Amino acid sequence: MMSQDKESRTFFELILKYFLPMHVIENEKVKNRVRVDLTKAILDAEMEKNSLPVTQNQYEVSSGSRLDGLSVPDHLLLLSAGSEDDSRWSYEVADMDDMMVIDNLIFSKDGVSKSRIFDTEPTSNPLYIRLRLTKEYVKLGKREGHALSRSEYIGTRVVTDTAMDTMPLNTKIMPDSPGTQVTDIHGPAASSVTALPSSIAKLRLTMTLDKVLAFSHNLWPAEEWVHRHRKSGWPDKSLVYQCVSAGCFIVPVGPGGVQGLEWRYSFTAQERLLANSLTLLQRKVYIIMKLIQRHCVLEEFPSTALSSYHLKNVFFWLCEKIPRSHWAEANIYHLLITFLDEMLGCLVRGCLPHYFVAEANLFARVPKAHLRQLARSVKKSRNNMFVVLGTLSIKVKFIDIYDARSPMFLFIQSRQSQPKASLQQILVSTVGALTDDYIRLIRHWLGEIKAGQAKQLDAKDNEEKDRNTLSALPTPTSPENGLQQPKDGASETEREWIHYQGLYHIALNNLTECLQLAVCDMDMLRMNTACQPQHTREFLLTVMMKYMATHSLEPSIVVWILSYINLKTEVHVDVKSTLENSLALYEKDDPTALTREEYQTWKLSVSTAADHPVVSECLPNAEWQKRIIMTIDPKFVKSIIKEYL
Repeated sequence: MMSQDKESRTFFELILKYFLPMHVIENEKVKNRVRVDLTKAILDAEMEKNSLPVTQNQYEVSSGSRLDGLSVPDHLLLLSAGSEDDSRWSYEVADMDDMMVIDNLIFSKDGVSKSRIFDTEPTSNPLYIRLRLTKEYVKLGKREGHALSRSEYIGTRVVTDTAMDTMPLNTKIMPDSPGTQVTDIHGPAASSVTALPSSIAKLRLTMTLDKVLAFSHNLWPAEEWVHRHRKSGWPDKSLVYQCVSAGCFIVPVGPGGVQGLEWRYSFTAQERLLANSLTLLQRKVYIIMKLIQRHCVLEEFPSTALSSYHLKNVFFWLCEKIPRSHWAEANIYHLLITFLDEMLGCLVRGCLPHYFVAEANLFARVPKAHLRQLARSVKKSRNNMFVVLGTLSIKVKFIDIYDARSPMFLFIQSRQSQPKASLQQILVSTVGALTDDYIRLIRHWLGEIKAGQAKQLDAKDNEEKDRNTLSALPTPTSPENGLQQPKDGASETEREWIHYQGLYHIALNNLTECLQLAVCDMDMLRMNTACQPQHTREFLLTVMMKYMATHSLEPSIVVWILSYINLKTEVHVDVKSTLENSLALYEKDDPTALTREEYQTWKLSVSTAADHPVVSECLPNAEWQKRIIMTIDPKFVKSIIKEYL
């Protein structure tokens, strides 16, 4: 076991950096936005196709951690360990959360009369209220022929049951067939679990959909939050004003998840605004904490008393206390320890104040025995970070980089093979091995793009031949002659190619950022200095060229990497001239890893590759990113929805 000294923290910080690179987090938010756009396009198309009416006083809100940027990126989760072939994995994606919001307003059938549905009444818990039906609503409802409850209050059960009834039709299938099965009411949501078909025998694919029916509420219930003193200055006055102006929601669930007459305030809109103001590093700390909670803390003591919502509340409190300047990657170990300490303190005191309504205690109904057990589990994780990192390295593989070996395992292997080496030397070896993995993955995906490009070119040739053949035949006048014109402008093969190339560009961009991070870190570790070098474009290119020349990378790989760095650092840069400048900078540094003859041969092949049409087709560019993010074309949604969802 490693002691918690400065040297150990250096190790933890480096392992945490590569366990979940921040580029993967950034990329996940892009993919989640695409998922939401695609889902919305499908639902809109279905509503239009079936001519479904839209009620004038209701609207839909996409909620949950996906759009907040706080969801755990897509990953493989180890279900059962065995040999490499016998281990079973689950493909984990963030839950889909859908909220249908109803205004506190009812219209008569002719649209002339209207009335508020309810007035709110406080309860003993400031986070919960009751909804009393207004006399005007009762009168209007009877006149319009609505069946009204005999109670003067609106109960939560009737609303959650309605959410169950309005789940998508594909959830109403037989339990023993593959697909979605409605499970139960979880809190305010109707929850369903989807069992997706998988072509891999050892891989289980599942997805959870939560649907909530809620009322909108324009009166702000958390005045103390508006005037609260914040040490970090976050959120600032402008953001506070946006949060208050957004109003809140009222969701159908009482204290402890009980269904009855008490409803809970929901601050979904405010959480979205706050989350979108966070830095990438803050998101990373929260995501890693969610993984520690799921796979370490709750493994010790399984309990629903500590949920991701509890973590989010602790996290927002920390963001108020810790200055922005302290949220740096060099402090990630300390930030996680602080997070665990804060959670431990709440469990020991039996009090976790709600972030918006601080008078409400989120642990008020949790048995003290459960709190004590959870506190022991949190403390164990806090004092054994080496074991925690090892556990996460075994159980979790992020999809974008899942073929790259675990930095934790690489470190252990390096330490075993070099028992007399210093920590600095072991870390250099660890990052070097990771760099090799990133190069291998880029090579693989670049090869896939080239294969897809060749497939597209072959398909175009075949389609051109087919069109020439068809043009020589008589124009079909009826379906009986067996000739049908294409229904849309693009072929299925072309649509598959758009999807295919788009997915791999996203993955490649991610891996290239991981690669340049690793190469720069290796250079810093070799310099053995705490001074942060200037991360200028020239410095980065020179170091990258040094590494690429040493490994004699294929020309297409070199051109891809340099092109991507150009894309991220400058606009409208000529790849050819940039490549020549980088080679000149490298030559000044006197490359000793290669002979002069080897270097000149490598330089010539790379320079030639920059002009090769097949390579240039694979270069990343901003237009591709834009097309992938903005794509909601229903014509090929069905062909890509399986991959994205």
